[in-house]
This record gives sequence, structure tokens and C-alpha cells, in this order.
Amino acid sequence: TMNLGLGANAIQAVYSGDTLDQSSTSLVYTQTVQEITTTSVSSSSPISLTGVPVTFTATVITGGSGSPTGTVIFFNGTTSLGSATLTGSVASFAISSLPDGPQSIVAVYGGDTANLGSTSSAIIQNVQANTSTPLISSNNPSVSGQAVIFTATVQPTDSFTPTGAVTFQDGGAAIGTGTLSTVGGVATASFSDRKSVV
Repeated sequence: TMNLGLGANAIQAVYSGDTLDQSSTSLVYTQTVQEITTTSVSSSSPISLTGVPVTFTATVITGGSGSPTGTVIFFNGTTSLGSATLTGSVASFAISSLPDGPQSIVAVYGGDTANLGSTSSAIIQNVQANTSTPLISSNNPSVSGQAVIFTATVQPTDSFTPTGAVTFQDGGAAIGTGTLSTVGGVATASFSDRKSVV
């Protein structure tokens, strides 16, 4: 047996003939030999902010010594985000218009004459919405010793309900925390003489 080279091989069958039959040659048959590839994708930051660019990088590994050529298409689920040309074994693509929330990013390498295409496993890109946190007081000014309730409302720019806690600070020093409610993203804490009483 003979090993064929990677890429397109021009194969012909040549019959040399015999005493009763004339020689003949077949038309050229193109036999393509391709290496198996493996594609992976990574993010410049697994958590990004709405409207801030994030760069996805695909790396295509071949079974041989040559570098793959061609393009990689990046997908968010089944939606194509765009493509990038391989440089060596790497292709990068930047985008700032991903929707808020967890996004499933996949890179698909289309292959070339010497390399089969391949698809990466999905990575999760968490896109965080911008928020604002208005703060109000129940009594301002207040009398020394009087309880004051501070209410912070976390307002995201998306439709998701914010979770977690709000830390209340006085001059940069933490003086208490409040857990966000499941309705409206509101956190409250009560203070008297700068000391938490609730």
C-alpha cells in the first residue's frame, strides 16, 4: 500500500494492454485526504457587561504538522454571530451586542482541503446588565438616636430580577447589609446613631 498525501490527490488507472487489448488510461479521479481536527473556544472574560466588547478565540488543532486554513464561524446557540479567518491555528472574533444573561457560545471550523471541519464544545458567556442603585432615607435630617431606614433599589437595564445583597457604607466603611427582595430588587437596612439595629 502507498500513503496518499494530505489534500487533493490526482489518481489515474493506467492499463498497459496485452497482446489482444490496447492500453488505456482513466480520467483523473480526485481523492481528497483530510486530517481530523479538534476545535476549542475561549472567552477574553467569562463575565462581560452589556455593550462592552468581549473577544472569543477559537483554536483548531490538527492531527498533522501543517496549520489549518479557512474560517471559523462563532454561534450563540443557533444564531451566527460572525466569522474570523484562521491565522496559524487561531481565529478571534469580538462582539459587543450579546443579549443579557447566559449565552451559549460555539465555534465551528469549516475545514479545508487537508483538514476536516470540527465544532467546539459550548462555553457559557454570562452577560451582566448595567444597573443603577438609587438610595433613599426615611428621615433626613434625623435626630440622634432616631432609627433611620435606608432603602436601596437595584434597577437593571434588562428584564431579569436582581438577586444578592446590598452593602450600606458610611464614608466607604461597611455599616450593614440588606438582602434584595424577590420583587422589585429592593434592599433595606435600619440604623440608629450609625449602628445597625436590624
